[in-house]
Amino acid sequence: MAEYSWPSNIPIASASFRQIDGDKVFESKLSGTVRTAEGPPPYWVASLGFTNLTASNGQRLEAYLWRIGKRNRALVPMTDYIRQGAGGGTPRVKGGSQTGLTLLTDGWPASTTVLLDGDRFSVSGQAFAIVSDATSDGTGNATLTLSSGIRTAPADNALLEIDTPTVRCILKGTFGMDTRPGRFKNGIVEFREAVP
Repeated sequence: MAEYSWPSNIPIASASFRQIDGDKVFESKLSGTVRTAEGPPPYWVASLGFTNLTASNGQRLEAYLWRIGKRNRALVPMTDYIRQGAGGGTPRVKGGSQTGLTLLTDGWPASTTVLLDGDRFSVSGQAFAIVSDATSDGTGNATLTLSSGIRTAPADNALLEIDTPTVRCILKGTFGMDTRPGRFKNGIVEFREAVP
């Protein structure tokens, strides 16, 4: 199984990324009691729209998607996202073997609100959203509180991508491009996070 970066010469016209929670909520119609059953961990889904691609870019996109198929992975950029926190520095994972809902990091500018709640980042092919503001200490360390648990522990010093996070995905369903007069191609492609 191979991973392929997103082709930089294929413009994405629209993007929607959502995190799907695997838990199920059941409500009794008789008593009104609500119970939650724990399901699989949350995962990302993405819908990417393409408008007025030239014939050559349309063919490049189709070839990329055929290469991905059902066995390989696409590193899909979260183009619908703009970081709100200050960011900066060269943020990295601080210590290997981390799991759970927090991630210890270093390499940030000192004493700065580096990420705001709702900001996203990726590390080692996993994407996360932040659920509370992250402020670095005087030495550039910050603890990030995550919207979903870490599935695969990133290595110590793994780089965080905070400007254009990517999600390791598989194709969801089928795809196709419509050709308009003048040889322009339009289409929507859906992806699902490849959960280990």
